[in-house]
Amino acid sequence: MTSLLGEHFPLAIGMDIDQEAVPRGKGSSPASRVHFLIADSMILPFQNDSVDVIVCNHVYEHVPDANLMMEEICRVLKKEGCCYFSAGNKYVIMEGHYRLPFLSWLPDPLGSLYLKITGKGNSYYERHLSLRGLKRLVNKFQIHDYTLSIIRDPEKFCATDLFNRKSFSYRWIRRIAPYFYPWIPTYIWVLTKK
Repeated sequence: MTSLLGEHFPLAIGMDIDQEAVPRGKGSSPASRVHFLIADSMILPFQNDSVDVIVCNHVYEHVPDANLMMEEICRVLKKEGCCYFSAGNKYVIMEGHYRLPFLSWLPDPLGSLYLKITGKGNSYYERHLSLRGLKRLVNKFQIHDYTLSIIRDPEKFCATDLFNRKSFSYRWIRRIAPYFYPWIPTYIWVLTKK
């Protein structure tokens, strides 16, 4: 298969639109078969049905048009391929980028004002979605949801950095998570083409 990268794809491709992030990625990657690209996720530089696996880890809220990004992922993903999609929830108490409570709940102008008042920034450009909005975003895919499975058994999914199974709070979180699913901070889905 011919691509922008030559006759054969490398083992993996790291991609970001941030021109400073790509050299940092190159410098921290021990693998020789990882190729790094500066590219836009809304215009993926790959042929239709040419990619086996895509990792989209907390990306959608940073993209000007998340729907277009998902269209591109669907376009380049092979029929038997999959996309690891982890996504932050709009209705999380502590917003993860700025560590401010309820920031992602606010309309854009109020979110930016909140950042200015707290001295954490000038413009809140991240666009988080609710569970319903995320499901609409990925509606061209079949969702294989691992969120609750990871909460129930973090060792199985190598997520012990997220939960201390011996703590009281973990036991509490594990029991109530299914009832509070629409408010879980992050969803972990594997997406396949319908």
